[in-house]
Amino acid sequence: MKDSKFLIQFLSTSILILAFILVGCDSVIDSQISDSKDSNSKSASNLIEASSHQGPPTASGPRVIRFEGTATFLITDPKNDYAYFVGANVVDICQGIPSFSAVNFMEVQPAEDLNRIIRNIKGKDVLASLWNPAPSSCADVLAGEPLATGIANFTSTDNDLLVFLNPDNKNANSFGISSSGKFELTSDGKSVRANAHSRCVWDGVDPTTLKCKDKVNVAGY
Repeated sequence: MKDSKFLIQFLSTSILILAFILVGCDSVIDSQISDSKDSNSKSASNLIEASSHQGPPTASGPRVIRFEGTATFLITDPKNDYAYFVGANVVDICQGIPSFSAVNFMEVQPAEDLNRIIRNIKGKDVLASLWNPAPSSCADVLAGEPLATGIANFTSTDNDLLVFLNPDNKNANSFGISSSGKFELTSDGKSVRANAHSRCVWDGVDPTTLKCKDKVNVAGY
């Protein structure tokens, strides 16, 4: 993904859609995401997420909650120009249409650090798509087509979700996602398998310290 601004705007669109869902509005969002280029942007913004509680969370312990919601992630591979979306139909989202898969959240608040939340998200048989070349905007998404679409599983972890609330914390914040799935090529329906991995680390204070490693692998293409 060449443009972190696309990720921010895509996330904003997803959050707005979820807001409409939560208030029971039947309207869809008429939004367009402008094209923008930033050759210096890093893949640090490759993680995008929009989540909502579907009813009150069910506590399974004094400091553990589990609930069902939605989460959308994007993993990019600049070297091979791949983009891997998982958790939603990106084409629908770029048109303002809510099209998310349900996933399972678990959040843990350690008793020794009430400012810390450890999050784990798992998705099974969720919507996924593979793009090559990677789109730089929703305009690119709507003007083109995915290399392949399918379903995937994923696990996402974050060892300190609210690290920015505790600037004195000396621990590095590590977060990321691993996903694998089965896809069908848009061109001829041929089956391919793909997996994607992203892991980021930062100090929780200075955005310039954010470092990510991302990789998308495609077999059978």
